[in-house]
Amino acid sequence: MHQLAATAEYEHAPAVAQRASGVAYFAILAKLITARALPAFARLVILQYVAFSAFEYIFHRWCMHAKRGTPADVVFARWNRLHVQHHCDTNDDMSMLPEYNWKGIRFNFLTSKLATLIGSLI
Repeated sequence: MHQLAATAEYEHAPAVAQRASGVAYFAILAKLITARALPAFARLVILQYVAFSAFEYIFHRWCMHAKRGTPADVVFARWNRLHVQHHCDTNDDMSMLPEYNWKGIRFNFLTSKLATLIGSLI
């Protein structure tokens, strides 16, 4: 296991431009959700996408990158180590290092089902 996989404290905060583009993106989606010109079904699909994305971000940010010893780390410890390994094995251009750990980059069927269910319930 990569030495950085032992802690989740190696990541840097996003740049101001990244934060601004994210805020702008979700502002546009909010505008589309409230646009009466769009059919109700289209607005519902966008709303579900926003809810799922929010859940995915929150889960990723505070559960998958939980600091060692926190309650989230205790519950998700096994997955946290694989997830941090994934970040260690992924280059900035999203290519993988030659000896990457394939378990750190995949979503298994159970994870996919749970993420879809929880995102849909929100």
